Amino acid sequence: MLNAANEIAVDLFLHDALPFTSIPDIVEGCLEKLGDDPITSLDDVYLVDVEARRVAGGLAPRFTG
Repeated sequence: MLNAANEIAVDLFLHDALPFTSIPDIVEGCLEKLGDDPITSLDDVYLVDVEARRVAGGLAPRFTG
């Protein structure tokens, strides 16, 4: 989840759509939104990755000027 959220935030930053200082805010927001449910299979890993990317993209407008 952390990596997926970070990848989205960094990509937004590199495309001038997010301030650099907001990258950790996006990652933190994903942690708060998605929680810490246990991962018990590779399917869970995939689903959390997809959801973290969706949430990170959705949080971005909060941190843009």
